[in-house]
Amino acid sequence: AASIDSYAHVFGYSNISKFHEIVQFEDFQIGEYISFLKKNHLWHNRLLIVVADHGIAHVSKPLNVESIFKE
Repeated sequence: AASIDSYAHVFGYSNISKFHEIVQFEDFQIGEYISFLKKNHLWHNRLLIVVADHGIAHVSKPLNVESIFKE
């Protein structure tokens, strides 16, 4: 299965139904991982952090990150 990021880089965001299908698959995978942890009594006192490398918003020009964090 394709990841959200790789699909968007290849095809863009114009095919919303395919994009939602991939998001649902990623959500399913996280659910499977949590189920595995619970079945094996590994869920108690755990912290699950899900991160991403960037958002999925289309921008027309690069953001100047330095200007965002200047005091």
